[in-house]
This record gives sequence, C-alpha cells and structure tokens, in this order.
Amino acid sequence: MFYNVFMDKAKLKKIENYLFWHCRRRFDAASAMSSIIGVIIGLKPSCCCIFNEQNLRRFDLIRFIKLLEKLNLKLAFERKLLESEYYLDLYISKSSKKAERLKGLFSDLSKYAYGEGDRKEINAEIGKLLGYPQTAIDYYVRHTESGTLSESHKERIRKYFYYAHSDKYQNEEFKKYDEKLNRAIEKYSPRSAKAMRKKYPNKRWLD
Repeated sequence: MFYNVFMDKAKLKKIENYLFWHCRRRFDAASAMSSIIGVIIGLKPSCCCIFNEQNLRRFDLIRFIKLLEKLNLKLAFERKLLESEYYLDLYISKSSKKAERLKGLFSDLSKYAYGEGDRKEINAEIGKLLGYPQTAIDYYVRHTESGTLSESHKERIRKYFYYAHSDKYQNEEFKKYDEKLNRAIEKYSPRSAKAMRKKYPNKRWLD
C-alpha cells in the first residue's frame, strides 16, 4: 500500500463516524469515505465529494475541516443551487493548490457544451487529479464527450462504479486503481465497504 495509516486510524475513524452520522444515506457517507481514503493512501491526488443538502443533517463544515486537517488534508468547497436544490461540493487533497484546482475545473465544465475541445481538456485534467488510469481517462473523454456510450460502456460503469473503464484495458485499469482502493477501503473502513457492497451487489470488488 502507498501510505501507512496505522498511526492515524483513530483520526480516520472520527471522519468516518462524522460522515455516517451526518449523511442520511449510508452510501453517501461510504462513497465520500472511499474517496478520502484514496487521497490518504496516495492513489488519488485529490477527490470530489458531492452532497445533496437534503441528504445531510446538521453538517458543520468547520468541524469537518478540522477533522481533515488532523490528517493533513486540505479542503476547498462550493455550495451550488441546481434545480431548486442545494448541493455541497467538497474538494479534498493533501495540497491546497490541487483542491482549489479541482474545484475550478468542475466549475469550468459548465461553461462549455459537450464535445467542445476545451471541455475535453478539462475532463482530461480532472481525470488526472482524481487519479484515474490514463487509458480510462482517454476512453472517457473520447466517448462521453462524443455521446457514443454503448450498452457495454454503461455496464462497465455499473461494474466498476468509480469510473468509465475502457473496454480494451479494463482489467489493467482495475488492477491500477479499483483493486488498490477497494483493498484500502476494506482494511481501513469496513463500514464503508459493507455499505458499498449493499448498494451495488454486482460491483466488481476484489478478485
């Protein structure tokens, strides 16, 4: 594994407890926890956790920032109003610069129409900041932005959940990204692993 978290288990547990208490849906907490673990172990340069505020209860952002800081994690955030509902977007990294960059890129996406060159470049950089394999990024940008999503592509999204894996390199991408992250989640946050297995029983977890 990339990072020794044995000394930080208690701090990690506090973040997990906070998310599971303040998220009304267990899977929302588990999804956010898995992304944060990815950053901690060094697999993901940064991550994005998006919450519909209707599914949160008394979420104290200042308190959450303090919990992240104990693990040397930085946070950038944005509150958005979309179709009469408020969303809280959290961008987390070990680097303040990367967290802010990811926030800016997601904001920039909305300024361009699907298929435009700038949008493709933005998606490619987002993929890198999220730690996805390059072959998966290339596939996602090429097919999602052109609107050529096949049924097999959609099936891979359901199978892997984390990203739109390519057809040709999906097994290699699983080894590079999913398997490492899944093992870390199972080891450091079995509560999240259980919630994810329940939400997506057909998801490829560990070979």
